[in-house]
Amino acid sequence: MLNNIFFFIIVLIAPLLGKAQTVGVLQNDSLAFNGYTLFSPAVSKNTYLVDNCGHLVKSWESEYRPNYSSYLLEDGCLLRAINIPANTQNGFAKGGIEKFSWYGSLIWQYSFVDTDFAQHHDIEPMPNGNILVIVFEEIPREVAIANGRDPDATTGSLWPEKIIELKPFGDNGADVVWEWRVWDHLIQDFDSNKANYGVVADHPEKIDVNFGNVSNGDWLHFNSIDYNEALDQIVVSSRTFEEIFIIDHSTSIVESATSTGGNAGKGGDLLYRWGNPLAYDRGTIEDKKFFGQHNAHWIEDGLVDERKLMVFNNGIQRPAGIFSTVDILDPPFDDAGNYFLNMDHTFGPSDLSWTYESTDSITFYSSKISGAQRLPNGNTMICEGNSSRLFEVTYDGEIVWEYISPINVTGPIAQGEILASSSIFRSLKYAPDYPAFEDVNLVAGQVLELDPWPSDCQIYTTTFIDTTEIIVTDQEFPIAPNPVFSEFSISNKNETTLKIEVYSVSAKKIFSTQSSNKQIFVNAASWPKGCYFIRILNLDDQLLQVSKLIR
Repeated sequence: MLNNIFFFIIVLIAPLLGKAQTVGVLQNDSLAFNGYTLFSPAVSKNTYLVDNCGHLVKSWESEYRPNYSSYLLEDGCLLRAINIPANTQNGFAKGGIEKFSWYGSLIWQYSFVDTDFAQHHDIEPMPNGNILVIVFEEIPREVAIANGRDPDATTGSLWPEKIIELKPFGDNGADVVWEWRVWDHLIQDFDSNKANYGVVADHPEKIDVNFGNVSNGDWLHFNSIDYNEALDQIVVSSRTFEEIFIIDHSTSIVESATSTGGNAGKGGDLLYRWGNPLAYDRGTIEDKKFFGQHNAHWIEDGLVDERKLMVFNNGIQRPAGIFSTVDILDPPFDDAGNYFLNMDHTFGPSDLSWTYESTDSITFYSSKISGAQRLPNGNTMICEGNSSRLFEVTYDGEIVWEYISPINVTGPIAQGEILASSSIFRSLKYAPDYPAFEDVNLVAGQVLELDPWPSDCQIYTTTFIDTTEIIVTDQEFPIAPNPVFSEFSISNKNETTLKIEVYSVSAKKIFSTQSSNKQIFVNAASWPKGCYFIRILNLDDQLLQVSKLIR
């Protein structure tokens, strides 16, 4: 009998011997954020939602491939940009946008086929139900030259960027209710007899019409857009300038074409730019920070590093080596809330506030597309787009979840096969309590890959400190300094006996003590850089205060 059982086990595992797992969930640790991951493979007409074990929870099928981003809205609808290949401008599909219900029915579709501009790359759903869209607009060669463009660098039409805000109506209509054009905010020092002439270095709020290499007229190549409702500002990523730009959305359409108006009083001029000061004739090549970057966006309120900007830095021609990083920067404000220039007339900061870089940089590189997302537990979800690899890292850079999409141009491949000719523009992970899931039954189905291997993957309940506890307007026990470099103190003016507990964002207790001292000192010099939560309790274990500490 035992011999028969042994033979049966050998038959089951024989196909796996000598083969490596190539797709699906490669890793799922308890420190991973428990959620549902949305992605749209570039070669597929389907969009997928999977759980942490790679089980399919939901999918939507379209007539079109993506062009390129997809979002799960709070009402359960899927919003995605689509590629209509028969209609192209400047080598890019004019495409459109479509919206599906949770149950898969197409409820709205807007096509750019009959318009004079071409949607590409990213879209951004807004809280008011409108949609921000990146589009190309054509500028004829003679117009470009009249505006100061070097004729020798202009073989045909130029295709600068425009941002439009669409207000959907009906099942296929939309009104343009706001727009911003690159072409309204130019500077050039090439020809004093042409428009927009001036000193480029004196006008960082303007865009040098002669900066950057142009391929097929694709001059700036915006590849991402994000909206901050609290600031009423937009951030975009320009791949060819290797910069991110922030503009004011509070302007009227008329004001957006000028240098006055809006909350900042600067019209549609750039409020902030960062990544490559050479683009406004400041600094040197050594000052460049971005290398073909994507997915510039604000980190949401309530998350670790809230209100800072996160960027996927692809790393093309990076002097230190060809590898990708995920970077966070904290743009400096003055007292009035305006972005300000440093003494050398460049925009700060001088250094990044957080970076994820693989310990073996060769294993993390995507030359194009890709993105990242800060999660509620402090982890970061990363889409390494070229290889269709999605993975999650802790604040300290430890990989705790990894997934490779099994979808290629013909559909799912079998476990053990090598994925080829596939990519993912970006992925997003949604929490189990995301409003889209309130009234639907989330049933995990099978994994996407064919011939899956036996798996002991389990869904872990995410445990982390609830950041809603942290907003304390009147702290009874002040903590200083914060951020801390080596040591901080907790003020205990009444000399009450307190229990002090320190947790990482993944709810791991790293320190505890008990003291009645007037000043309670804690040495944090050995703690990894990151975000921590200080819980202060009395001897009856009553929670008195929760505070966020940055190391």
